[in-house]
Amino acid sequence: MKWNLILAGCLFGAVLSADYVSIENSKEQEHYRIRESDGKITFVSTKPNPFYDKLKVSFEPGCVIVDTGEFFQAPGAKTILVRTSRRPAAEWAGKKVTAKAEVSCNADGAVRLYLEGSRGPENKHYWSATAFPVFAEKSVLEQSSVVPEDLTYLWGRVDIEKPGVYRIGGCGITVPEEPKVDSTVNYLHNGGAEREFYATGMNGYDFIKRVEDGTVWDGRGKIWTKPIEVSLDDTVKHSGKYSFRIVSTPESAGRFNLNPVPFIPGKSASFSCWLKGERENQRADLHLFLGNGIALGKTVSLGKEWSKYELYVPEWGKDAPGVTRVNDVVNGYAAVTGVVIPYVSSDATFWLDDAAYSVGGHSEFKAGDGLNVSARLNKDTHCYWPGEAVTARLKLSNSGAAPRTAKV
Repeated sequence: MKWNLILAGCLFGAVLSADYVSIENSKEQEHYRIRESDGKITFVSTKPNPFYDKLKVSFEPGCVIVDTGEFFQAPGAKTILVRTSRRPAAEWAGKKVTAKAEVSCNADGAVRLYLEGSRGPENKHYWSATAFPVFAEKSVLEQSSVVPEDLTYLWGRVDIEKPGVYRIGGCGITVPEEPKVDSTVNYLHNGGAEREFYATGMNGYDFIKRVEDGTVWDGRGKIWTKPIEVSLDDTVKHSGKYSFRIVSTPESAGRFNLNPVPFIPGKSASFSCWLKGERENQRADLHLFLGNGIALGKTVSLGKEWSKYELYVPEWGKDAPGVTRVNDVVNGYAAVTGVVIPYVSSDATFWLDDAAYSVGGHSEFKAGDGLNVSARLNKDTHCYWPGEAVTARLKLSNSGAAPRTAKV
């Protein structure tokens, strides 16, 4: 069966539609050059190059058309590359940059969208890419990355690795508007434990339990024999009605998480909380966790009295005094979500209360008006089939001294 691939591409740049005027088949360099009226060029080539002669390239208003014909039938044929003109990148260096492309395919296709360039005086190769499935319905694909501060040139690239009839248009590279931040916002929904266990969660290690004795083994010699225990404490508290009491020992496994919170590359982040230990000089760690192998942490020393502690990052993505940064918290695999999970750990029992997280300044917990609402979904898995009814149990409580009237 003969496969045809039609690919429409337009130049990545400030202008999202291209005025193509001519095409050149550069046999010597084994690629096609499609020129625009303003002089910009889109290049079409193949990998490996010996299959370049199987391409038929033309253009129409706003589109480059590449008919692969028998390209993907050739043994060893892998990829078609559509690459835009390189542009000086001084205006983008160190910023979050987004490549966009409008793509459709007559079959179940696949593309890989690149931000690509050179960096430093030696023009070292820079790239960041995301793979996408594409279908008959047109969709806008985006690939975002905070590019290096020593970036010298940048261009866009679309790789086609699967046969089909593709159309790629509306391409561009943009720098998103500077996000507005409000440092007074506390993104933790239940940092004071007044909503009981709402907006919290536990990470256990049941999936790596050893069959023979039920202990948890990390594969590197560390063995845990029991999980941590979390409860609400209405006696030992910093304020309000409750605090979180976390019973932990050196043999305890697990993690008590607060709700995910956002981060903005280049902006500050602050996770603060009030903590109390069961002994003096008790070690504890404040964490901002993105994913396995990507996190921020700060070690503190607890006492038997309540004290406030803070993990503060003046500029997200850069080192901070007293804070340990593990791998890339801006472009690492887990950073794509745009959120982190705050939690506190210790090897002994401790109490947690009045936690806050903010962007753009130092976080400060502010008590509510006493009325609290929490909810629990009717399925512990939190997973539902399409069309399945989703129900939840709401609970209202009043932590104030006077009776209150509430309407939900």
